Order: sequence, then C-alpha cells, then structure tokens
Amino acid sequence: MKLYRAFAGLALAAVAAAAVPVSAANVTADPQAIATLLKAQGAEATIGKDTKGDPKIDASFGENELFTVYFYGCTNNANCDNVQLYAGYTESSVDGSKLIEWNRTRRYGRAYIDETGDPAVEMDVSLREGGMSTELFVDNLETWHEVMNAFSDFIYE
Repeated sequence: MKLYRAFAGLALAAVAAAAVPVSAANVTADPQAIATLLKAQGAEATIGKDTKGDPKIDASFGENELFTVYFYGCTNNANCDNVQLYAGYTESSVDGSKLIEWNRTRRYGRAYIDETGDPAVEMDVSLREGGMSTELFVDNLETWHEVMNAFSDFIYE
C-alpha cells in the first residue's frame, strides 16, 4: 500500500508539473525586448540613443501620449540594468508648488519642472538581478500609462 501511495503521489506531482505553463524569460533592460513589449501593448516604439550613447526608446500610447524610455546602469552603452519612463509636457502654466502637491499625494510618478521650464513626470523601473516577469513589467507599463493620463489632467486642469 505504501508503494502505491508513493507512486500515486509521484504521478500527481508529474501531472501538476505538466499543467503549470513554462514561464517566459524575465524582462531585462534589453531595448529590443522592451520595444517589442511596448508594441504588444499597443504602443509605438522606436529605438535610438541618448546624448551619452546609451539606448533609449521614443514611444507613445497615442498622439498626445508621448514618452521616452531611458536606460541606466549601462556598461559601454549596453548591458543596462534599469529603465526610466519619462514624459515632458509643454504649454502648461503649472508651477513648482503644484508639482509638490502631486509628489505629496501620488505614489507613482515623480514630477518636476525640467531644464527647459516645462513640467515632467518620470517613473523608474529596476531590472537588476535578472529582471522581472513579463506580467509584472506589463503591470508597470499599465501603471505608467495611468500616471501619464493623471499627470496630464493634473497639469492642464
């Protein structure tokens, strides 16, 4: 009887293991992989380079939802380990004190006045230590999209 139970337990474990889908590789700070994921989420994405030669992606969720993915922690302009999602806005009269309110009352999206005097919002995503699951990265993209929409409403109200 013990042998039968042991065999039955092994058989159940094998069936359970077969039922669990093989998970895709984690998302790392690979520009091509991130551009592909952005496109899969309905965004447009074009890979380029920033002023230091590190990769960047110019992206948009729509005509008025432009943003950039900057890559950080790079070695020789490759093998990066972090990304930053950034959106800058023009034609807004919002001032720094209003952005302080945003930063005080919002959990995601750090806001500030950029070097050209325009409001900007950004969100960092760490992809160190092997990255994160595709599902979690997509969740971060969805959060970013919500941040962009909320920030736009906030600064243009």
